[in-house]
Amino acid sequence: MDGKNNSLEKLLKYLIAYNDDALVVMANKGLLRRAYKDLEKAVISQVEIFETTQVKILIDDQEVILAPKDMNQSQCNCVASSTCRHILTAMLHLRQLKIANTKDQSDSNATATDSKQFILNLNQTDLEKWAGKKTTQNALSLALQSDNIEIDSENKLEVRFIKQAISCHFVSGTDLESVIVKGKNTQVKKFIVASVIAIQIAIGEESAFQSLVKNQQSKDGKQLVELGQVSIIAIIETQRLVTRLIDTGITHVSLALVQRMIAMGIVLQKAHLPRLAKLVVSCAGSLELLVRRHAQANEEEILINLAMIYALATAINTKPSVELVGSLRTAYKEGELLDLVCLGAYRWQTGSDYHGLSLMFWDKLNQRFLTWSDSRPISTDYSFDPYTRYLQTLPWKGGHSGNHMVGNRVALKRAKLNENNRLSSSEQTQATVEAIVEDAWIESIESGLIVYSDWELLQTYMNGLYPIGFESVKQTDYLVIVEPTSIGQTSYNEIAQTLECKLLDLKEYSILITIPYTQINELTLSHLEWFIDHFKFGMRLLGQLGLVDGVITLFPYSLFIPEKQTGYQIINMSLDKILKKQKKSWFQKLSTKLLSTQSEGKIIMDNYLPPQTNQLLISLESLLQKYADGGRYVNLSLLATEVEKISRNLERAGLLPLNKLCKEFLTESKLRAESLLQAKYACEIYRQVAQREHIRII
Repeated sequence: MDGKNNSLEKLLKYLIAYNDDALVVMANKGLLRRAYKDLEKAVISQVEIFETTQVKILIDDQEVILAPKDMNQSQCNCVASSTCRHILTAMLHLRQLKIANTKDQSDSNATATDSKQFILNLNQTDLEKWAGKKTTQNALSLALQSDNIEIDSENKLEVRFIKQAISCHFVSGTDLESVIVKGKNTQVKKFIVASVIAIQIAIGEESAFQSLVKNQQSKDGKQLVELGQVSIIAIIETQRLVTRLIDTGITHVSLALVQRMIAMGIVLQKAHLPRLAKLVVSCAGSLELLVRRHAQANEEEILINLAMIYALATAINTKPSVELVGSLRTAYKEGELLDLVCLGAYRWQTGSDYHGLSLMFWDKLNQRFLTWSDSRPISTDYSFDPYTRYLQTLPWKGGHSGNHMVGNRVALKRAKLNENNRLSSSEQTQATVEAIVEDAWIESIESGLIVYSDWELLQTYMNGLYPIGFESVKQTDYLVIVEPTSIGQTSYNEIAQTLECKLLDLKEYSILITIPYTQINELTLSHLEWFIDHFKFGMRLLGQLGLVDGVITLFPYSLFIPEKQTGYQIINMSLDKILKKQKKSWFQKLSTKLLSTQSEGKIIMDNYLPPQTNQLLISLESLLQKYADGGRYVNLSLLATEVEKISRNLERAGLLPLNKLCKEFLTESKLRAESLLQAKYACEIYRQVAQREHIRII
């Protein structure tokens, strides 16, 4: 019994760290006030150790299990899905119990001395053994942020992390587990190790961590960001929500859970996690279609999205780089004078009911494409017309329209640019347009700009662009200029209402132009028909690369027609009038049913895995989907037999990471949802790697 009391006393030390501010972050102010009221009249009948690291407490008719070392593992058998008032009441009760039994700390100076010596004796191996190598490296990055750390060592050793509102108190010199962490300590070990390193550096023991410093600085060069307290909590709550959704079962999701996911997207946006927020909001939309029994609902797509959300949240929590966290679209940086050539314009429409106009520029100095866009929602702004906007003056000073800029040199002063190479509509920007004549035009447009006439080189370029996992690629990187040698087979798919045209190079390899017949694409199709009928060597197309079934495709925006005196005539295929009057186009004689409003190219995933590996992944994904759809309603005993069989086959095939996740899925009931999401994400990565290795020309 004494041993249990000592263990309980040790666990209760952690509860002091959870002050009212931390409890508000875990729940909210209203729930905390309710918990204080409940504490006055609550009937607390039992407090005991549960599984050595947790405390079981009965409050009225509810059983609460607290995990003082990691409060995110705390549970209550009430109907609440997250931190409830019973958990808060239990914490308040045990916190008061601990404070009431706290002994006199008059010997704190002696304790501080012991703690200091204990800290100085710790080395890199000790910390990695206790916290793990990755945690120690992340802690080093945190410890080196001197402007974020305050150290108080007068009476006791205390390290405060200002941005995260977390403090670590060393009250014992014998055990790192006894360090008291105040604040939302979701990464307790990281902050404790960072405190140890910060104290050693402050006292002059930095040499013990020189190798870590070098390793930290020689990483992949990605800029890391330090997550705030709210961001960390939002990430963990997102993971908790996603795993709860899997345990519930995708097909059993309620509208209330969908609304919680939408609210979580808003929270993530306010927590400055835009990339994760976008994924969550998109997934919430797919779930809403499922709840409303919409024909476009897709359970497989939902599971992929949930796996991506969980994987991204884990990656950000482990190594929060700028690329993973993302940035807001409105984050424009003021740049220097830009010397550009405007290479075309196009109109577009998205599935989210927006239509707009975009201009494309080539930045000769920085060797990149830039774009400027203006758009409006169709349903709320009937006055906006992309073609009319093309003829109107742009917001930049200078009084030039998009129509005036195309084919000319454009100098921009005080231009503002975001990380996606998109130019701002700032009225502070000054635009000067200078017409390019004769050979100077060709020199300006081809200054560092690659014009692809060999599709094997285009294939190599596309291979380098194809993203794996959470790699990000700027949309402007998909813009290219191609110069085909001849036109190959052209056909119109009456069922899909899509025009397909092959562009050939000198080796007679081909890439595809695929354009769906829609109202917005009608003019583009007319120009493409003219291009096919009047093709001459030297004509070029500027468009956006994509993939369909692994084959490189091009969605054309501008047509370049060579001329003797002016270099090239640029035809904006979705905006300009057709070059020559024609009879009704052959594709217009077919059905005029409009299928899709999406005008820009897409990358469509496909399989290029070895047949045996592909079949294993299909079998595994089928079982994962079965559990994800049914959640707790699935017969696990029948499912376990199938998963165990696939696990053995995965091991024989050498897919060891997937085999490990299958075993965790079978044995770790608490981690079943996490293992499922990780396995689904791993399957997607296998497919993406195979896809990138098989991007092809035909």
